[in-house]
Formats: sequence, structure tokens, C-alpha cells
Amino acid sequence: MHCRIAVLRFLVLFGFSQALRLATLNIRYDSKPDDITVADTVASLGSSFDAPSYGQVKDGAEQPWSTRRIRIAQYLIAQKLSVVCIQEGLIRQVLDLTVLLGDEWAWVGKGRDNGEDGGEFSAIFYNTKDLAIVSNDTYWLSETPLEPSKYHGSGSPRLVTTADFHTLDTNQSFMIMNTHLDDISNEQRMYAASMLVTRARYEASAVGNRPIFLTGDFNSPPVGTDSEAYKITTGQHNPVRVNDYWMSRYTVAHDTQYDFALLDIIGDAPRQFVTNIGGLFIFGGSNKGFETVSYSVGGLIGDDGIHMSDHRPIVVEFKLQ
Repeated sequence: MHCRIAVLRFLVLFGFSQALRLATLNIRYDSKPDDITVADTVASLGSSFDAPSYGQVKDGAEQPWSTRRIRIAQYLIAQKLSVVCIQEGLIRQVLDLTVLLGDEWAWVGKGRDNGEDGGEFSAIFYNTKDLAIVSNDTYWLSETPLEPSKYHGSGSPRLVTTADFHTLDTNQSFMIMNTHLDDISNEQRMYAASMLVTRARYEASAVGNRPIFLTGDFNSPPVGTDSEAYKITTGQHNPVRVNDYWMSRYTVAHDTQYDFALLDIIGDAPRQFVTNIGGLFIFGGSNKGFETVSYSVGGLIGDDGIHMSDHRPIVVEFKLQ
């Protein structure tokens, strides 16, 4: 124990920063449920000595979760990640990933329909060999954030899962917020983005230079008619007024009301280490406290021609400062 403390003091004293890898992926909800277990899937895998088949893209029909899950897990494991943020996962999918990722992984989150196991999760998985969780919470992106609820006019209840972490090696802290904004209502997306920026600004102000990351499926591109949520998030547009509870709970000094934004990480990474652009986003607080090392967008189609999801994963590597 004394040796570990001494090492930690050395790392902090000499400015060592730990490199971490973070992924976000909309795993596509389980629209074709079946009774095939994870054990059944693993048992059905071919021998590693079987000749692979390449380029046999399927007819585009969606494959059931029981077919897709092993491909998602294999991809995530190969990325050597510390944090995985998912969207659209039903409880079966969350539990399946828990098994497939391995014993060193844990997760936090709630189902959006009832605050327990009902409906889709925006779960945050974390590697317990790298990180310890300090606290976590879940809020609904609506006028009543403390209870399962839907913003008026939106297609579905929408929530945000937040988690505070510290690194086990260097005892550095950071916060992650993971969400999935509405696919129907632009007003909900604007309202949700305003809640997210308000919360992130408060957290950045309350804990100095702690890095704040926001991940998720925004259903809001950087440009175009549905881009308002993206522009609010990144500080191009001012937030809209949100519920009184949120404004009072996460208030900051008036003179810092609009000088914080969440920056699209793709613009922060060195150009030579950026690959493609996906439909999901990872944002980092403008208060920084981190250095972006790389940004990549993974593929969807395996050698067997099966799509693991209908969204491409994003993986970011960053160093805490």
C-alpha cells in the first residue's frame, strides 16, 4: 500500500496523465427478441481455424440482437476501452453486454420508461481495472426531470445518465454524461441540449478544471434544419429556458452564464488521427482539463456481412491533465 501511495504521489508531482479510451455506440434496440442465450451464441461460434468469408454483405435485413451482440462485444473488447456509453439498450441487451465484456466491467443507468428496468437505457459501462465510480445519477430531459417523463410533443421519454469517475492509477477525476435525444421533436432536442449544457456548466464551475464529457445520439447534425440542439450544445446558440428546478439546482454565477460550451471532440483531435465522421457525438467541456489524442469512427459490417448496429461507433482517446 505504501508503495502504491508513493507511486501516485510521484505521478501527480511530475504531471503524469493517464490515457483513457472512451466509446459511444447506439446498439440498436432489440426489435427481434428471442430466447437465444449468450451461452448459446458463444457455443455456436465457429472454430478459429475455419476459413473466413469476406465481402458477403447480407440483404440489408436487420439481424436479431442474439446475432449482433457478439460482434458488438468483440469490437468493444478489441478497442481496449475504459468507458463505453451505449444508447437504445434494453435490459436484456445491457445484461448481455455485461456478460460478454467480462468480470472487470460494471455499469450504471436506468430504463427510461419507469426508472428501473423498463424501456431503453443510456447506460455507462466502465472498466473497474482503470476506474472507480464516485457517484452517478439519472434525470429525464423534460419539464419534470426527477421522474420518468416525456417532454410534451416528443416521441419517447428521454434521459441522461451521469457518472463521476476517478482513475485508479493517478487519482484524476472526470465526469461523463450519456444521452439519446428525441428523433421526433426538435423542441425536445433544444430543451434537452439546454438542460445538458446547464448541468455541464455547473459541474465545470463547481469542480474547477475537472473534464466534462457528453456522449450520445443527438439526432441533430452540425448543420441543417435540425441542427439547433447541436448548436446550443456547442455554444453557437443560446440555451432555451428550462424548468425551474434545473435552473436553481445547477445555477452558476451570472457572469459565467454563457462562456461555457461543449466542444465537438472531432475538432479537437489532431487531423492525422481523425478517421471519418459518424452520426453520434462526443463533446468535451470548454474548461478542458484533457488533451484529445485521437478520434475514430468504427465500421458496421463484419467479414460475414452482418451489421452489428445501425449506427457506427465512435472511439476517442484522451489524456487527463
